[in-house]
Amino acid sequence: MLNLNGCLRKAGVPFTTLWSKDFKDPLFKRGLHEWIAKKSFVHDTSHVRCFDPSEVNDEERALGVALARELRTKEGAARRLRRRLHGHDECHR
Repeated sequence: MLNLNGCLRKAGVPFTTLWSKDFKDPLFKRGLHEWIAKKSFVHDTSHVRCFDPSEVNDEERALGVALARELRTKEGAARRLRRRLHGHDECHR
């Protein structure tokens, strides 16, 4: 869903996302009622703040560096798809 939201935002397509662990919680139900009535749902973003790298401890930083290294070196599904879409895949020229 995160990838879909990113693509829609990048394309300038208006959208609303409403998700829940089990779709039974009050926040989801309120949001669903709002979306049905207004065709949109506004999320509370008061908890969102800018990322501060100084708050990341050494263990978390090492994990992030290792993950980034792995993502750069492995030929994952997303990377293969990106190559195919941009015409850089020998099988699809």
